[in-house]
Amino acid sequence: MKKISLFYLSKVTFGGFVTYTSHLCKAFRLMGHDCEVYKVRNTTERKQRDFNDGVLSRNVSIETAEEIIADSDYAIVTATFWRGWKDWISKVIEAGAEVVIHDHTDYGKEFKDFMLSYGVHPIVIRQANYNNLRKDGLDPVFVPHPYVAVNPKRVERDLHAVSVCRLDYDKRTDIIIRANELLPKKERISIWGTHTRMYMFQKIVGKYKGWNDTRHYTGPMYPFEQQKFPKTRGFSVGLNNRAEFSCDMSAIKNDGGGTQYSFLEAMDGKAVLVLNSDWFIGDDDEMNGVCVDVHNADELAYLLHDCSYGEFHKIVKGYKEVLEDHSPQIIIPKMIRTLKDIR
Repeated sequence: MKKISLFYLSKVTFGGFVTYTSHLCKAFRLMGHDCEVYKVRNTTERKQRDFNDGVLSRNVSIETAEEIIADSDYAIVTATFWRGWKDWISKVIEAGAEVVIHDHTDYGKEFKDFMLSYGVHPIVIRQANYNNLRKDGLDPVFVPHPYVAVNPKRVERDLHAVSVCRLDYDKRTDIIIRANELLPKKERISIWGTHTRMYMFQKIVGKYKGWNDTRHYTGPMYPFEQQKFPKTRGFSVGLNNRAEFSCDMSAIKNDGGGTQYSFLEAMDGKAVLVLNSDWFIGDDDEMNGVCVDVHNADELAYLLHDCSYGEFHKIVKGYKEVLEDHSPQIIIPKMIRTLKDIR
């Protein structure tokens, strides 16, 4: 058993950073390791706080963080906000922690130069970002993100379609909203997730029918209560378990391919996963054959209106292999080997 300390050094309180950290912690624990999550703050607290999906975290000072790292077999910075917390991030890495870079936009020249000067081998979770970091002169290592499956009991699929992810630029939520305008109410996509205010202001509010709320940014299929996205274990999977289709229109410039947690949660809930055709980056993408892809809102609306859940049995059957590839039993031994090799 190894003692592993995870340090969350980002201001982001929702989305992939948080989900990755909680799944990584749970995966380490399931494989018999002692793992805790910490946030560096000005003072050290004894009490733990709710982090995400049943995982707790504790606030510690930078001095306490350095002591924890010295007493750990391995320490990992699971998310970063360099521009605001570069002093803390640099000290934690200097103390011996490794760092995960989720996207090539996570770092600028200063952070890149720091990683190069300290011989840091950033851990990346998707092949596209491994390639991006290598082009930038860094020497990354690729370890896919772990996913701890909920395996929910089968229930009636009383929702036709859901979107269980952030409302944001990279998520292309406007495609979902445009598709809903083309669909009868019973076939529309129920939108769940925390919104980014700037995105809502620039791309949604005042531009689509019923999206005029400038205080809460609510709209059709996205009422106020759906913004209060709970951190309880398995909530996202539970929504997918009730839905016939799960729609994620993510498309990221100079990125893409592989899985995101919203994809894996849809697979765990056995909903038919519908993705943006622009997500894919090659014929060998692990998502090929385990989803339906559409190019735009018209194609998405057509799919949801004309197709039924039962038509996609082969796609749903393929989820098992993808979930196994991201299971703690596969990912954690690889992560331990990687931490040992790059130390």
